[in-house]
Amino acid sequence: MSLLATLAPLVGAFIGYATNHVAIRMLFRPLKPCRLFGLRLPLTRG
Repeated sequence: MSLLATLAPLVGAFIGYATNHVAIRMLFRPLKPCRLFGLRLPLTRG
């Protein structure tokens, strides 16, 4: 088996893991609501 055939799935798995990790963090962060002039911004978690 060639090196490329072994390396490609590993690189793809790492990229998939990294993008899923970032997506989940973006869904549930920030833990505190974002405020602008004392008003909570819409569509912000917290």
